Amino acid sequence: MCPLDSLDSEADEGEPVRRHVAMAANNFGKDVYGVFIAPTIDTNTAETFRVGVWYHNETAQYLKIVPFSLNQFKTIFSGLLEKRYTPDDLKLLIDGCLGGREGCHAPAWKEHIEQEMHKWQRVLVSEDKAFIDQIEHEINKDLEFV
Repeated sequence: MCPLDSLDSEADEGEPVRRHVAMAANNFGKDVYGVFIAPTIDTNTAETFRVGVWYHNETAQYLKIVPFSLNQFKTIFSGLLEKRYTPDDLKLLIDGCLGGREGCHAPAWKEHIEQEMHKWQRVLVSEDKAFIDQIEHEINKDLEFV
């Protein structure tokens, strides 16, 4: 990640990020997800990724790229200290963020991303708690017979 101010982020990195994700999707022939990280996310940058279209030979290719601010990125990955995320966990977050981009404009999508990030964290923590509770219950149940 290169340090960028939010006004330079779309001009300097938005186009290469979209091009890179489009090329990867073409090369791998399967879903490719991209994450754009900048100190802050300019609304115009968010709009570029919200629309998410890349043209190759006059054919539209719809990209799956979510812009996260540096603070959002830190929040997402600070949870690694408490739980190991799986690729599927991260895919759920990105899909949740992408789900809110239809039928809105960039400011609303940026807010949706923030809400999805917090919702995703709460779900992961509650899943961990439920799993731990289940294990404790099984251990305690087995100890009753000893």
